[in-house]
Amino acid sequence: MTPVRSSVVLRMCDKIGNFVHLLVTFLSSFAVAFAQQNSCVMKSTYSSNVPENVAAGMAMGTVIVLLFCGYSLGISYDAKLILEKGYTCTGAQVMNVIFVVLIGLLASGQASPSMREFAGGQAAVYKILETINREPKIDAYSTTGRKLDDIQGDIEFISVYFSYLALPWSNEKIFSVLACHTKWYNCCMHLFRATDWPIWDFENWIS
Repeated sequence: MTPVRSSVVLRMCDKIGNFVHLLVTFLSSFAVAFAQQNSCVMKSTYSSNVPENVAAGMAMGTVIVLLFCGYSLGISYDAKLILEKGYTCTGAQVMNVIFVVLIGLLASGQASPSMREFAGGQAAVYKILETINREPKIDAYSTTGRKLDDIQGDIEFISVYFSYLALPWSNEKIFSVLACHTKWYNCCMHLFRATDWPIWDFENWIS
């Protein structure tokens, strides 16, 4: 191997080594930054979810406590009525009453979120009825007021170039040049006109 070729190979190896070193440094820094960011995100997510889960757990615990308190209260009160008041009822009847009351309460609790939809509907109906029953400030059928004796309008097109084919397979163009000065409203005939054509005929023609 010649000295020149050897020096070139050494330089190439040096460049490749520097490139690999920079690439490894970048990847390791990226991995460390991603891990730290992921850790921060996990911490923030954990801190935001803890109060929500605590509140949900306390609510569920309260429901269960009230459920068992209802069981105990119903059994003890029924036993007191049987022993002291002389009520003639069996334990099965007592349990049936307890289950009916508790299941009804649980069903009512599950139905309460749906009651919000009725409240939203009532609010929407109120707005709709308010809109229907309101009295507008402008009377569209009123004949009183000031009426203008004459209305004139001028519009001017100067060197407006546009065109399109009459049919996709024909070469005949429509409206190659449009330049005119015309009255666009005639107060006597109550017609809107464009290029001396009534607007309505113009629309029917181009359609």
